Amino acid sequence: MIFDATSKLANKVVNLRAKKAGEKELRFYFGVGNPTKIFPKWSPNIQIHDWYTIWARTELNPNWNAQTISAIKKSERIKAAKIVHLKFLK
Repeated sequence: MIFDATSKLANKVVNLRAKKAGEKELRFYFGVGNPTKIFPKWSPNIQIHDWYTIWARTELNPNWNAQTISAIKKSERIKAAKIVHLKFLK
C-alpha cells in the first residue's frame, strides 16, 4: 500500500489556518511522524518498504516562483508530508 501522509505538526498548522479562515468542519486528525516507529507497532505483519518526504525526489527548478521554492524547502525541513509504502506480510 502506498499513500501520502502529513505530519502531526503540519496538521496543527493546517487546522490553525483553517480555523482562522472561518472553516469549521475541516480538521486533520491523523499525522505520521516517523513511519518506521509507528506502523510496526500496529502489527508484526506490517513492514515499511520505503518512505520519503513528499518533495525529496523532485528537483527544484530555479525558474519556479521564489515563494513556491521557499514553501517546498520549509515543508522538507520539517518533514511536513511524506509518501509511505507499506508491505503486508502473511
